[in-house]
Amino acid sequence: MERHFAHAAVEIITDPSADPSHATASKSPHMPRAGGATPRLGFQARMGNSVDSSATLLNLPQVTNLPYIPGSPDESPYRRPRSSGRQITLRRILRLGTSESRVLLLLVTIVVLACCFILLGERNESDLVQDYHAAWNSLWAAMPDPLAAMLGRGVGAGAASTTASNPTEGSVLRGSGSRNVATADQEHRGPSKLHYFTHATPQAKFWGQLRPGRRYLTAFTYGANQMLGIQKLLYLARITSRVPIIPTMIPDHFVGYPADFTEFYDLNRFYRETGIPAFVMSGIKPGHSNWQDPPNEEIGCWSVQEAVVGYANAFEHTLFHHGFVTNLWALPPLTKASGGQDIAFDAMRLFDFDQLARSTWLDKVQREMLPQNETQATLPVTDLRGRGNNTKYMFNPASGAKPNDKVLCFDNTMFLGAIEFPEDAAAEVEQGLSGSASGVVPEPRLTGEDLTWKEVGQHIHFNDEVRDTVDQYLARLFDVTSPKEIPPYLSVHLRRGDFAAFAGGYTKLEGYLAAIKRVQAKLQLRIDDPSSWTSPGKSHFTPRSRSNVVVNFPIVATTDEDMDSDLVRQIRDLGWKVVDHDAMRTIETKGAWWPTVLDMAILAGGSGFVGTERSTYSYMTGVRVKYWQEGVVDFADVNLQVADLEASLQEKAARAEGNPPQKPQ
Repeated sequence: MERHFAHAAVEIITDPSADPSHATASKSPHMPRAGGATPRLGFQARMGNSVDSSATLLNLPQVTNLPYIPGSPDESPYRRPRSSGRQITLRRILRLGTSESRVLLLLVTIVVLACCFILLGERNESDLVQDYHAAWNSLWAAMPDPLAAMLGRGVGAGAASTTASNPTEGSVLRGSGSRNVATADQEHRGPSKLHYFTHATPQAKFWGQLRPGRRYLTAFTYGANQMLGIQKLLYLARITSRVPIIPTMIPDHFVGYPADFTEFYDLNRFYRETGIPAFVMSGIKPGHSNWQDPPNEEIGCWSVQEAVVGYANAFEHTLFHHGFVTNLWALPPLTKASGGQDIAFDAMRLFDFDQLARSTWLDKVQREMLPQNETQATLPVTDLRGRGNNTKYMFNPASGAKPNDKVLCFDNTMFLGAIEFPEDAAAEVEQGLSGSASGVVPEPRLTGEDLTWKEVGQHIHFNDEVRDTVDQYLARLFDVTSPKEIPPYLSVHLRRGDFAAFAGGYTKLEGYLAAIKRVQAKLQLRIDDPSSWTSPGKSHFTPRSRSNVVVNFPIVATTDEDMDSDLVRQIRDLGWKVVDHDAMRTIETKGAWWPTVLDMAILAGGSGFVGTERSTYSYMTGVRVKYWQEGVVDFADVNLQVADLEASLQEKAARAEGNPPQKPQ
């Protein structure tokens, strides 16, 4: 007989219609007096977390007729026999078996002990400790992740309170990087890789790394918005209960080498704060050292970009770097996100859930050779050759690898979005939730402050190496010897580059000056009256110096403009401190990715931030400053009406002469 025991949730239900003559005063502490009515028992059948709402009501006297159900295995007549309590000793072991077996056991013991003594003699103490740790980590990696989390090794979302609000003393990125944890080992806890993959080390074949019962998610990356695409990938993994495999970042917008996400960001901390076990692709399957090695595996991916903008993301180097041949497949018409352009996460989640609908759609794609290039006359479905030649670039529905349920793959996750309240309605909801009826007005929502940022993005923090390098750069920029001496500053991002043609022209310097004045005034008000405002990261609002006069805060600027340009000369004349990666030799010492990453991290450390409109780089920095530093965020005016460069230069000269301007009212 199987050892399964029925359990029922028992509740006392008072029935006024019952016969009062049956009422009794129960002496059981678990069954109090029923108030003159017959106590009745309601049994609710439970399956997992669901409860059957229908209850069978029984009068208390009828309970005596119910069969006894053991409450634990020890109460069952089929329980395991108890131990006799006799200790296992060497004498009892030697009494077992024949004399020959006892001699053999003794010889084996002697050989094992001799080997141990020889090993101890050849190995020093440090080597033995390393072997012990390696064996322990291997054993722990093989444990189920929930058990590891319960025992404190692979903690999940519950550890967010441990790390989210403990600033690094003296570090500029206070809210973004917490090292004030119990131990260094606790800080670096992450998900158990062997809980999600078959090998702890990268393997030549990707499909052999995937565990039964697990589902995965990956994508291409492209251009300067790779970080935003990865953020959306992680959010989609969360709502679909898939294991995200973060693609390798490919430098298609500058000359450099592929880089792992973990070179700059802390995925272990991300796991502790969100419970999302994310892994980089190179940890599952290694990338090629050169682009000449032939691919050895195929993968089918859905084209989000084609469904949104009409053509696929042809930059397949992300997966080709790891030996994949990719084939893209058209998506069916799906619900759009807020704004009417991107595909909604909710629609993609339903698409992932309905395997039958996906299979039916794939049959349609193959039958009609979708997607088709636009032609003057629509080719009939029966014209297979004509439609096959008219299929869009990167698509091969006739013979290419199909997408499968095991690995959900996309060509560009940047074109996914959330369905959210309109901004006015969302502000009213936030106002009600934050108790703003008392007169405290919450901060307005920033561009980029969407659902993916709140659920995922704010937990993607820079790693220790990035934070330490930022402190070194700023200490040199401010000519101080310690990060503790770095003063609070305002950060400014002057986006140039292709904006001359792409965004209708560069934003003039006067636009940044006007935004800086607004940030200074608002930040000064916050310092003078901390109770007059509220915002998500208010706990981080602690200026790093005794100076509370915001107009005296230095300004740190980053730009993609040449350091010998007229713009850089002008802002240096204003007294701004410009991050100069040529002078710091960042590319030579750190690599081609580091100027972009360090600029973003330095900007994120500002007590206030001024960005460039239409720049996703500025939008992402803005929400970081708001959530990590509780800073004031604004953007440069495109249509100038207020600021004047000459007035700003005169203001700077007045401060240099010892006549600082008055504090904003």
